Amino acid sequence: MTDEEYLLVQHHPETGARIASLFPELADLAEPIRLHHRWWNGKGYPAGDGGEAIPLESRLMGIVDAYEAMTGDKIYRTPLSPEEALKELHRCAGSQFDPVWTERFITFFREYRKSEHILA
Repeated sequence: MTDEEYLLVQHHPETGARIASLFPELADLAEPIRLHHRWWNGKGYPAGDGGEAIPLESRLMGIVDAYEAMTGDKIYRTPLSPEEALKELHRCAGSQFDPVWTERFITFFREYRKSEHILA
């Protein structure tokens, strides 16, 4: 992406928050949607405090969104395998992602995959 394209992409959390705020049943998720790309270490976007200052819902959305982005088909790259994506989440735990919830997601996903015999 060009710098200009990347700046446009950074607006999508604001757009998603505005859309959610239009629906009473989603209004409570507007702020978590707006912050789902803010990193645990305070980086990411929009700029601001990291850590537990980020709503839990945002932290969870960030983990799940990143997993989907890594494993989904994209025109600009080949998807990662589920295990490769989990390893990348683990690598970024504590910087980009909430370390506790990232490890919980990874553990849950691996156990679920094992019990359901899916996503081999």
